Amino acid sequence: MNYGPSPGQYGYASGRVDMSGVAPMPVNAGMTAQNAIMSRLQPQIQQSDAALQQRLANQGITQGSEAYNNAMRTQQQGENDLLNQAALSGVNVDMSANQQGYTQAANNTQLQNQAIAQNFGQGATSAGLYNAAQNQLFGQNLQAGQFANTAQQQSMAQQLGLYNQPLNQITALMSGSQIQNPTFQAYTGQNVQAAPVFQGAQAQGNYAHGLYGQQMAGYNAQMGAIGALAGAAGTAAGGIWSDRLLKRNIRKIGVHPIGVKAYEYDIFDRHERGVMAQDLIEVMPEAVMLHPSGFMMVNYDAIGGRP
Repeated sequence: MNYGPSPGQYGYASGRVDMSGVAPMPVNAGMTAQNAIMSRLQPQIQQSDAALQQRLANQGITQGSEAYNNAMRTQQQGENDLLNQAALSGVNVDMSANQQGYTQAANNTQLQNQAIAQNFGQGATSAGLYNAAQNQLFGQNLQAGQFANTAQQQSMAQQLGLYNQPLNQITALMSGSQIQNPTFQAYTGQNVQAAPVFQGAQAQGNYAHGLYGQQMAGYNAQMGAIGALAGAAGTAAGGIWSDRLLKRNIRKIGVHPIGVKAYEYDIFDRHERGVMAQDLIEVMPEAVMLHPSGFMMVNYDAIGGRP
């Protein structure tokens, strides 16, 4: 008798968020973004220092004088303010990237947990239907066994009556008494209930309805995640969304010069032309990128543009 699904058959909900795709915070606050900003500020700072020194020399202000030192001190204070602003901007950029990556990882974990819960619920429903069928079969077998026992008892009574009939006749002839007719126990049949076909069909219909609801919930969760992607920028790090799972109304229009099929399709409420990332990864995997959401993107610059 099956008593329900084992949780081990379906896995457990993930207790941790996968942080492998999250942008790491720098070792020193603002290091990564600050270096990028400073690469643009450093030539400007050097040019400003040279211009100040030339201007002071033209004014006859010699190096080491009080006027020269005051001018250089003011210049350095301005440079320090500029560097502090660059550091603050770098920290903000790093924190924003880290938060965005963590949110995407948390959303992916939530979708995985929902799929595991739906799978477990389907297994529990299936096990419940199986147990109901087992109980019904057990009841039918029990009634069949009782019917067989009753039939056997009646057969034994009939054989005993047939056995006693000659003895009754001999006794009657010897004593002159009336011959006794044999008596048999009245037949009592068992009430075997008909198979509950309607109840089974109704249970199957309820199961199918519940399964459809679970599938729609999973589909809605997936479409919600896709909608969140659509709300973001159409490109990321040089890539363009080109995963087959994100596209609708797909129609082949030819072949891209790189050798893969070209299509027209709708994606994120836009009509576009392009290739499928799943096709391109077989020919030029370096032109395909995997987004932290799990969907693939294509670098069209690497393949010479769209068809």
